[in-house]
Amino acid sequence: MKSISNQILAYILISLSVVYVARYFYNVHTRTQFETQRLEKNNVRTCERLAYFVVNPILHNDSISLKTNINFEALDENIGSIQILDQSNHLYAGVVSIKGKTNPINGNQPLVLRQDSIVRPILYQGKTLGKVVLYSNKEPLQQFLGELKQMFVLEICVIFLSIAILLFFVLKRVVINPLSILKKWVSSINTDNSIPKPKLFHSTEVDTIIDTVSELTDRLIFTLKENLIQSRQIFEKESLMSSISTNLPEGMIYRLSTYDNGDRKFTYLSGSFQKIYGHTPEEGMNDASLIFGRVLREDIPLLLEAEAESKKNLSTYRCEVRMVNLDGTRRFSRFVSTPTPMEDGSISWDGLELDITDLKKTQSDLQQNKFLLESITEGLPDIIFAKDINARYTFVNSAVANRVNKTPEEFLGKDNSTIYSPEEAKKTLEKDLEIMETGEMQTFEEELTTSSGIVTFLTTKGPIKDAQGKTIGMFGIARDITDLKKVQSDLQRNKFLLESITEGLPDVVFAMDLDGRYLFVNSALAKSANKKPEELLGKDNRDNFPPEEAKKILEKDLEIMKTGQIQTFEEQLTRPFGKVVYLTTKGPIKDAEGKTVGMFGIARDITDRKIGEEALRVSQEKFEFAFNSSPNAIFIQDEQTGEILETNATSSKIFGYSQEEILFKTTLELNLYKNPKFREKVIEILNGKGSIRNVEVLSRHKSGADLHIVFSAERHYVDHKPFLFVNMQDVSERKQVELELQKLNLDKDRFISILGHDLRSPVNNILLLLELLHADLSNMEMEESEEIVDLAYKSAKNTSKLLDDVLLWATAQSGKMEFNSQMINFKTDCLNVVELMQANANAKNITIELHCEDSLEVYVDKNMLDTVLRNLISNAIKFTHTGGKITLSAEKTTQEVVISVADNGVGIEPKDVGKIFDKAQMFTSIGTNAEKGTGFGLKLCQEFVEKHNGKIWVESEVGKGTCFYFSLPNAV
Repeated sequence: MKSISNQILAYILISLSVVYVARYFYNVHTRTQFETQRLEKNNVRTCERLAYFVVNPILHNDSISLKTNINFEALDENIGSIQILDQSNHLYAGVVSIKGKTNPINGNQPLVLRQDSIVRPILYQGKTLGKVVLYSNKEPLQQFLGELKQMFVLEICVIFLSIAILLFFVLKRVVINPLSILKKWVSSINTDNSIPKPKLFHSTEVDTIIDTVSELTDRLIFTLKENLIQSRQIFEKESLMSSISTNLPEGMIYRLSTYDNGDRKFTYLSGSFQKIYGHTPEEGMNDASLIFGRVLREDIPLLLEAEAESKKNLSTYRCEVRMVNLDGTRRFSRFVSTPTPMEDGSISWDGLELDITDLKKTQSDLQQNKFLLESITEGLPDIIFAKDINARYTFVNSAVANRVNKTPEEFLGKDNSTIYSPEEAKKTLEKDLEIMETGEMQTFEEELTTSSGIVTFLTTKGPIKDAQGKTIGMFGIARDITDLKKVQSDLQRNKFLLESITEGLPDVVFAMDLDGRYLFVNSALAKSANKKPEELLGKDNRDNFPPEEAKKILEKDLEIMKTGQIQTFEEQLTRPFGKVVYLTTKGPIKDAEGKTVGMFGIARDITDRKIGEEALRVSQEKFEFAFNSSPNAIFIQDEQTGEILETNATSSKIFGYSQEEILFKTTLELNLYKNPKFREKVIEILNGKGSIRNVEVLSRHKSGADLHIVFSAERHYVDHKPFLFVNMQDVSERKQVELELQKLNLDKDRFISILGHDLRSPVNNILLLLELLHADLSNMEMEESEEIVDLAYKSAKNTSKLLDDVLLWATAQSGKMEFNSQMINFKTDCLNVVELMQANANAKNITIELHCEDSLEVYVDKNMLDTVLRNLISNAIKFTHTGGKITLSAEKTTQEVVISVADNGVGIEPKDVGKIFDKAQMFTSIGTNAEKGTGFGLKLCQEFVEKHNGKIWVESEVGKGTCFYFSLPNAV
């Protein structure tokens, strides 16, 4: 009975095992179908997104350019390969995923479409551009299903082991040997070295089975944990990618498919698409023109070029274009996309669009600020620089580099140790660190060694701070004050010299401003007023003299400053100690322009001399005339012999001879007059008029230097003997000042003439263009108005350049500009000048032709040559009738280059040809359209050509035209 019960129990256990095995096969089949369908579904969705994502359509004549450079940073492990095909199934590009790594498919590989491939078309506006072909990688699925089978095998083994144990005890015998089967199976599946193979620690089979079952159970738990971890990681990655694509700020991720027939279709658009374009991603995937229709028409070629290059090289392209927003405003977008050729011939593009409007604005502001900084600093003579926290240069202007004969680039990133001596570099570094440490601005003088020697700078340095107020560097501005220091030193020395001279004189010496207030007084004047010198400064004569005398003095002073003439006279004034008679010389003080800015005075106390005048009348008479005008040289000569009987100290100062060398010698012996016969003319004039007044005479110093003298002479008789009283005023310095003043006036006139002559036509041209805009802007096409604005801009720009040339010429006239010759291409330079004058020629429908070799080189000062050409062309335009022609030619000989400017205008009268280059007169005439000129333009041409050691001449025939020639020597 017991045996039958055991047998029934055994049959029940066997039946349960069969049921479980059937359940295992059912679960494995169901799970396999589920996983296979999930894989296919995911890969289909990936293929559809790729068909949208990889294509970046560019609208240009209804054509689509597919790019072949598709860069997949990673592929899903379930994707075996991806191919982009065009309409004819030509392979554009593709990748293969092998164990998590991507490898590009050779574009020359033959395309093989398998039955298990997933194919989706790449669409754009209803057109098929190509197709995306995706092959599934079933190895991960098969591996998973294998692991699943192992899990079920383990479960079956556990059940069978349990049944075997029960049967062992129930039936008291072993029908099968489960232990040996289990050992073989464990040996076959235990390939993981991290899991030790089962060891039998007990001698009985039951203990061995228990140990093995325990080991298999641990392995089953370990495998389940690994699968759980992998599933969680996959979920987290998918969630992160979805979050990034949906919340991408100021941009979107897309996938686009393009086809050879021009069709394009987005297969994927991130959630941020709706924020940027105002449409849902589904709408964008259905109509790609919602995106590409926003591209500004002028920027479409940029996308075409970028996409074509990317497709050609299978590389990622980056392209910046302007887009139109829904509200009509514009934005800048940067497209970054990578092409992948698909098996169906389409191109799949994975891309990213970013809104870079703010970045562009920031870049524009930075560029504008940089340009403004460079424009300002490069135009300044001052040294301007900036340094970082380590005192290394981060910015310098040209003035810094020029000081040490380096380029600005050679400064950047270096400190002063590479520029100055070790002592100077150490000193400047200490000062820089002090300023950056204290954060305070400092202004000081410093001496530094430059390429031109030791230079004194007035330097201002201060810290550069960031938005948080932290010092991140320093700036510096330095001005060369070496010349100023020298001038100050000279002024100080002259002041000391003046004070030394005047303080040693008994004469009263003073200077006043236009209001009669003292600017300078010597001790003699202060002593006569019983005051200190500083008590008189800034005061007028009302504080020193009675009202009536102060009024009389003021009237005299105003008269002298008004007439600008030096006067010497006697005046009696009331001083604290009584009446004093002064012999006073007063004259105007003038500035460099000849304008009266004050008055000087020298007064000698002649009270004692006046008292004894009567007693010494006869003996004093000859001296009275000799010394009344002490600032001038005075000779008393014997008229018959010409000997100089008396002279004053001023004569020695003027002519360089001592009084002993002058006395008892004639002017011929001293060789005082450059004209030896001057004395004979003086005698002749004296015989007729009796006196000579203020005759300018060219005299000679002892050293041989020329002197300009204002000569006056009178004949006086003493004891019936004729004597000549000669008064000579040295006006050499005043003459030099007058000559310089005349030159300045001449330069001023030339400068004004240049402005009127050279700038009138360009400015009139600009005004004409602006009048056209003002009069008919509303009726003009955009292209026409842009053309007019462009012409006005070019004319204004050229006019600005012309102003620079005029200013350079003015500098040259002042002697401050060097003559800088250089080898230039004549045709290129001439075309630039013609372009400047073209607007004037167009106004009269005049054709300008240029005939010269393209390779003709001339060695000239470019600014001077341009000025000559402008003036000659301008004159030709002025004297040429409407519809005429002007021809410019240049021919090179062995010695020189001859340049000509010919017109077919009115010509020049033969009698006027000689006047054109006559420096003594200014010749001008009226143009064909009543244009007026200054006559200075051709004088300017003559001056600049002669500056080059060349010649200029003209040939003309009335009614047929004029041709101006000028030659330039070839460079040695």
